Amino acid sequence: KMDPSRTGTGLPKVDVRQEMLQLLAARNALGDGASGSSLPRASQPKLVIEGVDGSEEVISADPYRLVANDHMRVVQVSEEEDIGPSDALSFPPKFTHQVFNEDESIVGFMGLRLSLYYTADQVLTFVTAEAEKTRPPATLDDVKAELSQYLPTKENSKQQSLYYTAEDFHLALRESKKGAFTPPGNIKHSYTREKGTRVFEIYRSSYESPDCVKLSERLQIFAILLIENASCIDSDDPAWEVYFLYEKFSDNGTTRYRLVGFSTVYPFWVPPEHRRLRISQFVILPHFQSAGHGKELLETVYRSSLTTDKLRDITVECPSEGFQGLRDVIDTQRLLGSKLLSLSDNLTDPTKSSYYDDAREQLKIPKFQAKRCYEICQLYRQREQGKGVDAKWRLEMKRNLYRRNQEALAEIDDSKQRKLVLHQLYEQLISNYDRSIRALDK
Repeated sequence: KMDPSRTGTGLPKVDVRQEMLQLLAARNALGDGASGSSLPRASQPKLVIEGVDGSEEVISADPYRLVANDHMRVVQVSEEEDIGPSDALSFPPKFTHQVFNEDESIVGFMGLRLSLYYTADQVLTFVTAEAEKTRPPATLDDVKAELSQYLPTKENSKQQSLYYTAEDFHLALRESKKGAFTPPGNIKHSYTREKGTRVFEIYRSSYESPDCVKLSERLQIFAILLIENASCIDSDDPAWEVYFLYEKFSDNGTTRYRLVGFSTVYPFWVPPEHRRLRISQFVILPHFQSAGHGKELLETVYRSSLTTDKLRDITVECPSEGFQGLRDVIDTQRLLGSKLLSLSDNLTDPTKSSYYDDAREQLKIPKFQAKRCYEICQLYRQREQGKGVDAKWRLEMKRNLYRRNQEALAEIDDSKQRKLVLHQLYEQLISNYDRSIRALDK
């Protein structure tokens, strides 16, 4: 397939109109948005009436309307004892607007407890739901059905990984303890944590392997629940590549595996003869985050991809802020390690050198991303000198932001609001760069 991107950066334009709304909401304390989401969250629903004098009065609330993210948990199961009230390896979803209502609400229940259990190795699933009270016509079966549409069944897939009874799920878990499962593909990297006592392995496979397709289909629910506006990938396209990250451990002499994360990658044709790899999904399960696993996985994707014949560059599809920060740090470290950038010397103007071409040729870093890394190093030098941000540099950064979002900014009629939004975009960018700088100093 040809890459549909015009720029090849994989970096989406900022929706400045949404930025403006978020900024005004923050300044006036109007919003309580879901973390990382631009969608309004269903929190504390109220019925508000306006009096003749303009005052507002809350006259009732609907106790049967709940925030889905607060009443659902995803539980990794390695032992039968993990099924139940234990929250040892569980996490709430970040996004549920694709599963339930757009405002992430579930209507018709009080005291709802929705649980998605999955086996740690093969990601076989089982859904439970209970509630203190139910208001007809809502039923618990309806809630489970809404979640189950993203789990492979004979109705929507060529496999059945969803179990409908606790007895069958317990049986599947006992089978998994026999150690017959091995992640599909070839090992591309292994590393340890906690002084070598915990071992992690990264496997690379493709959709040419039926086992890879089966496991990847089961993982799509994590993309839906953890990546805003994620979409499930096409199971019939053999070009997809998948990287599986697992912890390998011994259970009474039996080798077993525990899912940590995964990434999907797709190749595009770039005329006349090159290929572009695009990272589509990148997930580290929440209970394994902040331990360096994302860094290990992304670096493995990079190293493995560099062997691709006639590779032009490696891009990312609509990166989240968190992933973009990880990418900034790793790419800046790669550029520093290759001597294309330096933190100790004055930086050469990339427009007057072969920096962009070298970054793409040697490390497969596209121009837009190479520019971000260059700007991070520029800011690093200014922070190190302790003189604050240079006024000319700040102005140039704002000019760049304006050029990239000129069309959307032009739709903001009020010039003061337009300047306010532009400044907010600049402050957000500098805040992100500063986080990368702190990571570089570790």
